[in-house]
Amino acid sequence: MLWIDCASQRLANTVEDIIMAMLKDASTKDFGQTEVGKSRELYLDTVAQEALERSGKCPHLKGTVLEILYRDKLNMDIGNRLAGNTTRLTKNTKSIGPDLVTLNDGKVVGRYQLKDSTSSGGISQLGKRLKNGQYRMDTLAGTVETKAKYDSVNPSTKLMQSTGISSETTARVADNAGVNAPGNSLAANLRDAGRQTVNAVGIATAATAIIVAAQSAYAWRKGSITGADALKNVATTTARSSATTGVQNGTALALKEGGKMIAKKTGSESLRRVVGSASGTAVVFSLAEQAVNTVQLVRGKINKAEYGSKTLQNAGGTGGALAGMKCGAIIGTAIAPGVGTAIGSGVGALVGGLGGRFGVKKLLKRFC
Repeated sequence: MLWIDCASQRLANTVEDIIMAMLKDASTKDFGQTEVGKSRELYLDTVAQEALERSGKCPHLKGTVLEILYRDKLNMDIGNRLAGNTTRLTKNTKSIGPDLVTLNDGKVVGRYQLKDSTSSGGISQLGKRLKNGQYRMDTLAGTVETKAKYDSVNPSTKLMQSTGISSETTARVADNAGVNAPGNSLAANLRDAGRQTVNAVGIATAATAIIVAAQSAYAWRKGSITGADALKNVATTTARSSATTGVQNGTALALKEGGKMIAKKTGSESLRRVVGSASGTAVVFSLAEQAVNTVQLVRGKINKAEYGSKTLQNAGGTGGALAGMKCGAIIGTAIAPGVGTAIGSGVGALVGGLGGRFGVKKLLKRFC
């Protein structure tokens, strides 16, 4: 049976070589550092659209945004997935009952009443409702800021848990949908943009570190580099990727907020709709990438041919992200309307963005 062992080993080595070739192609140089942040922002744009469809253009749209975000967060939780739990929005948007219900095999196993209010009046009103017996069967959950305010006022013995979602995030998403939510401001939007950028940097950096570590370990095992060089490569490449991701994502979201501010100042509702839409998100992220590449060209970090290649890859990533978002939303809706739509759009945007970027790169290598 020696030939079987040899064939198995050869197959394993071939598979490993193929995987490493794929990893090499997805190194930090070509990974597309904005794709993570772009897909997250496109997901938030989908949330804004779902919120509008559910509640209309009302002043308290951010409350609906919170419900959708927390629903998706619960459905993405590994523990809930393994337990077979599914969380959905309740049908009646004006009901005094729970905002979300968690089902397991058709039975209700969880009820959530969500709150997004940081005003003293709002917390006081909530306290009165709790004393009158409302929400006694529900788990009370609020934004990070709402829980902090609730705990400081302590209007009831009922505990409130944190959703881990910021009121500034819900207000910015509502603002993207064209609704001036209570407490919304340019400063708050920029703070949330910074928060989203930090999250994107963390995810993209972790992905880059894993990829580069796998590459370096492979090269070290093949004898191409030393162990010290492998460690150095992981550290320097990851640090460079982190910086680039932060600059590109931060610039893109700042451009988006700047565009919305101009639209508000000029009273242009059409401009505000475009800037706050998924198409607007894709454009600002593409502009941010192009700006970074232009600086690299001016500083001599890349040549004109590389600049042209990166420009086409940026365009491919933008188009791929939009197409992936739409396809992901369609597939997600077919699987689970509502939650599947939002999550599918985010995942589809990430896959489509990376696919579009790599597809353009392969075509350029083949024909140029």
